[in-house]
Amino acid sequence: ASVVFTRATSGQHVERMLRARGLHDVLLPRITRFDTGPAMMEHVLQGSGRQPEVCIGAIVELLMFRPRGLQYVGPLPDALQHFTTYVALPMVRAPNPAGARALLAALAAPESVAMLRACGVETA
Repeated sequence: ASVVFTRATSGQHVERMLRARGLHDVLLPRITRFDTGPAMMEHVLQGSGRQPEVCIGAIVELLMFRPRGLQYVGPLPDALQHFTTYVALPMVRAPNPAGARALLAALAAPESVAMLRACGVETA
């Protein structure tokens, strides 16, 4: 089997995780890195099927390729996860503070939260 992950933030975490467990050097001949998640997914989708691939990446990127046949198995165990936290707030001198507040309210609306969760984004 081969193991594929990116050179981006999620892939950097995977590399650290494998190194911390003494697996990186053992798996190195089977590791393929890609610059972006979409490039990695295209590679997996175009695979010959002769060699099973383990693709480790950001859930939101993996889910984007599900309609094209990528099989999402599930998240890594919590102890191995790396979460990216996003924060949104209106800027002090925003040219349109009312518009900024309206956007933040729309993002916090139940419909938006449901859509984000459906796309693999965990919300607080």
